[in-house]
Amino acid sequence: MNKLEDYNIFVYMSISDLQLKLHQIIDQVNDPEILKAVHTLLNSQLEPVIKTADGFPISKIELDELLELSESDIQNGKTINQEDLKNEITTWRKK
Repeated sequence: MNKLEDYNIFVYMSISDLQLKLHQIIDQVNDPEILKAVHTLLNSQLEPVIKTADGFPISKIELDELLELSESDIQNGKTINQEDLKNEITTWRKK
């Protein structure tokens, strides 16, 4: 199998099948440097990259999900203009 065929297999694999395949490959790797590199790469997807206004950490995966939701809201017209936002903020301050 060549590199293009390898790539095409991954394009059509489900997430769970891909995860299983990665587990199988990792189980066969004995080079600690390779395993450390894979660990660093995968762990970077889970570590917090920012914090919310309340100080709660958000991982890259969670941030990507929030961005997708925001983009969906924009596509569906769930937005607010600046003047309405200013008025809404004013009501927050009165509470």
